[in-house]
Amino acid sequence: MKKQLILTTIAIVLTLGCGLGNNAKTLPTAVVRVLEPTAIPQPTFTPTPPIIAVATIVPPTNIPLPTDTPVPVEPTATPTDTPAPQPTQPSAPQATITGATVNVRSGPGTAYPRVGQVSSGYTGEIKGRNSDASWLYMSYPGGEGWVYSNLTQIQGDVNSVGVMQVAPPPATPTPPPPPTAAAPAPTPVPAGPSYPYKIHNIFTKPNGAITQIRGYIQDSSGTPVNGARVRVRIGSFCTVSVPSGTPGVYPPGNYDVLLDNHAKDGDWLVAIVDRPTDPKSTQCDPGAAQLSEEVTVHTTHTDGVVFVEFDKVQ
Repeated sequence: MKKQLILTTIAIVLTLGCGLGNNAKTLPTAVVRVLEPTAIPQPTFTPTPPIIAVATIVPPTNIPLPTDTPVPVEPTATPTDTPAPQPTQPSAPQATITGATVNVRSGPGTAYPRVGQVSSGYTGEIKGRNSDASWLYMSYPGGEGWVYSNLTQIQGDVNSVGVMQVAPPPATPTPPPPPTAAAPAPTPVPAGPSYPYKIHNIFTKPNGAITQIRGYIQDSSGTPVNGARVRVRIGSFCTVSVPSGTPGVYPPGNYDVLLDNHAKDGDWLVAIVDRPTDPKSTQCDPGAAQLSEEVTVHTTHTDGVVFVEFDKVQ
């Protein structure tokens, strides 16, 4: 570096000298002094003490380790014993009245006095029966009493109720003894005809829609009587019922005669007769024999239905 600087200086001086040689004046000769290079002090480096890394020991920190969170276990249902179904206790049998108005009696038979009546459609509990279940001891709005079973519709097993023992019907009151004093002999009254049927009950039912005579025929034990013909007449009009208890037409022992499709006033003569013999005919036979007393019943425009019940005594 130093040598290059010196050579460069010499070259400049020579160049200048040549240029002046053409001029008339003579320039003084330049004296070139070669300077000794001056030692340039080199920088000194102070050594830096080494950095010694000192490790600081930090005591370990207790880091909580993750713990297993227990998974909740759903309780298992403990099986329970299913109770065995208990047998259903049979309900008490019941009877629904099918007759328009049915007598309730104090015992199982028409010989027992009537203690009340019950209308069609009423349903009561059967609490007893006679031996053949032809009469039922049941509840009704007035209490309890006996009803003829053929005038009811039974729900349930009537044989599930017990047979009730009932005292015999009350005896007919004994007429008082004749007075000791001689009395004039009564005028004999001609004995009326003896009929195999007698009337034991007549009652009306409010009904403004029809005019009708209907009823029930039974024997002395309460058994329904089928095949009887009931004649109804007024003035020149006369008709006869279909035989009582005709299957598919009436329940056993029942009959009816429809007289008009609206209720009206009238006095009707009603009796059991032995004709006509054709069960499909309802025409009156002038030669028919009368088998019961002929009774007069009255209908109105509000009470158009009359029940006439008969007992067969022979």
